[in-house]
Amino acid sequence: MVKVRLFFVCIVLIFSGKVISQVVLDAQVDKDLVAVNEQFSYVLTTNKNCEITPPRFRGLQVVAGPYQGQSHSSRNINGKTTSSTTYTFTWYLKAKEMGIYTIERSKMACKDSDHASQEIKIKVASPEEINTAKEGIADHYLTLESNKESVFEGEPFILSLKFYSKKRPQDVENYSNGLSSGIERHDLRKPTDNYPIVQKDIKGVRYYIIELRKELCIPLRAGKVSIEPSYGSMWYEQNIFEGYRLEGYSNGLEIDVKAVPEEAPEHYIGLVGSFEMDFEMDKVELSANQALEFKMTLKGNGNFNSFDPPPLNVPDHFIVYDPEIKDSLVVGENGIEGTREYVYSIVPKEKGEYKLTPFQFSYFDLSSNSFKTLTTGEVDLIVNSASKAGVEYVEKQIPTVDTTDIRYIHQGSDNLFKKDDFFYGSLLYYVTVGSPLCLALLFISMKRRKENMSAEARLALKQKGAKKSTLKVLDESRNLLQAGQDQEALKSLQNAMFNFFMTHLNMPLSELSKNSISTHLKEKNISAETIASFESCWTKIEMAQYAPVGAENMANTIDETEKMIQSINSQL
Repeated sequence: MVKVRLFFVCIVLIFSGKVISQVVLDAQVDKDLVAVNEQFSYVLTTNKNCEITPPRFRGLQVVAGPYQGQSHSSRNINGKTTSSTTYTFTWYLKAKEMGIYTIERSKMACKDSDHASQEIKIKVASPEEINTAKEGIADHYLTLESNKESVFEGEPFILSLKFYSKKRPQDVENYSNGLSSGIERHDLRKPTDNYPIVQKDIKGVRYYIIELRKELCIPLRAGKVSIEPSYGSMWYEQNIFEGYRLEGYSNGLEIDVKAVPEEAPEHYIGLVGSFEMDFEMDKVELSANQALEFKMTLKGNGNFNSFDPPPLNVPDHFIVYDPEIKDSLVVGENGIEGTREYVYSIVPKEKGEYKLTPFQFSYFDLSSNSFKTLTTGEVDLIVNSASKAGVEYVEKQIPTVDTTDIRYIHQGSDNLFKKDDFFYGSLLYYVTVGSPLCLALLFISMKRRKENMSAEARLALKQKGAKKSTLKVLDESRNLLQAGQDQEALKSLQNAMFNFFMTHLNMPLSELSKNSISTHLKEKNISAETIASFESCWTKIEMAQYAPVGAENMANTIDETEKMIQSINSQL
C-alpha cells in the first residue's frame, strides 16, 4: 500500500512523567497507479475529533463514501495507562479518462489549531501500461482481457478475468463482475467446471494463472463501451491450521463498437452474423375461418436475442396470431449458434385466391462486412367458402323390458340382504370414492388460478414469500453471531438485504448499490426516515467487510436491518 503521510502519526515525548501526543492528519491511497474505471480508496486518518473539510477530487468520480470509522487503543508505560482514539474517513474513487490527477489538501479545524494534509497525485494509465507495471513485480494482480479491441454492433467478443499469483493458491474464494452498459453478457463457465491453474514465466518470474471467468459479450449499441474493473479473491494455506486471503481489482476496459454501414437495406432488423432461412406451410388450400400453420426457421450464428419476431406480409382480412418461438441455441466462444423457429397461426376470413408476398429480412455478414438478404419466396393460397358443419340428432330410444324375463322370477319376495349390510352404496363409500376427485378438482382450480394471476399478483405473492425468507435469514444471522461465527453472520446479513431488494424492487444483483436502491425507494414514496435507516444499515454492513465489528454492534445492525425491512414492506 502506498502511503502519503504529512506528519508522524504520533510523536511521543516523555517529559516530566507525561506523554504528549501531537495532532495529526494523515492521508493515504491504496494505489497511485490505476487503470481507467479502476476503483481505489482515499483514507483520512486523525487522532482528534475535529471538523474535517474533505478535498476536491478534481476529475475523479466518487463511487462511494465518505465512510466514517473509529478505533480505540490503550497502553501502559511505567505503570501509567494512556488511551487514544483514531478516526478514519474513507472514499472510493475512480477516473474515466487517462491522465495525472491531483487530490487537493484535506483540512481539519480544531479549537486551537488548524491542520492540513498534502496533495496526492494519482496516475491513470492504459490497461497495457498497468499490466506492464505489475508483470514480474507484483505478488499478485488481476487482468481483464478481451480478444478484440474493436467490434461491430452485434459482433461477439470474449472477455476473460484472470488472477496472477507468485504463490500457488489453494482455492478460489470469490469474484464479481464490473458493471457495464450496452452489452449482453453470457457466462461460458459451467457451475461444475473446475478452475485449471497454469504456470507461465513473465519477465523471468514464475506466475500461477487462474481464469476466474470467461464471458461471451455482444454489444447492443455503437460507440465507446466501458467495462468497469472486476474483483477477485483467492485463498492460500499458510500452514495446516491457518490461511490467508489475497484479493484485488482488475483493470477496466473500453471497447470500440462500430456502427454497421449506414446504407443498410430496408429489411435490416439488427441481425449480425451468418444465417440461413427456411419456411414451410402445412397447407396451401383451405376453407375460410380455417387456420393454417406457417413455420419459419432461422439457422446460423449471431445475435439471435437482439431482434423482435419478424412481421408477416398478409392481406388485411387475414388474422395473424403472435408466433410461438422454439429455440435450440448454444452459447459458445464463437457466439450464439443454433436454430430458432417462429410458428405462426394464420386464419383467412374471406374466400378467394391470394398470393402471399415474399417475406424478406437482411443481416450484416461479418465474414464479408456486407449486408445479405434472405427471402421466403411467393406462396399461392386458395381459400374456399366456409364449410357449414351440421349435427344430426337421433331420438333417444328407450328399451322395453319383458317383465316375464328370468330376472323377475323372485318378484315381490323379501330381499335376502339389507342396504346397510354392504359397504357399496353407503355414505362412507361415496366419501371414499369422491374424495380423490374433489382433491384433483381443487388442485386443478388452484393451479389455473395461479396461472391466470396477473403480473402484479405474482409479484405480490413473490414479495410476500421474500419477506418471510428474509426474516428467516436474519434469524440465522443471529444464531451464527451467537455461535461466534462473525464473518458468516455478516455474509448472511448481506445476502438477506440483497434478496429482499432484488425481489421487492425488481432489480438484478449487478445493479444493487446504495444510490440506486435509495433512488428506487424515493420513487416508491418510501419515507425519508426509512431511506435514511436503509443507508445507515448499508453503510454499516459495507464497513464491516473492511474493519472488525464487535458482536454487540453486529447484533444492533441486525435488529436495525429487520426494523428497516419491516418498515419498507409495510409502505410498499
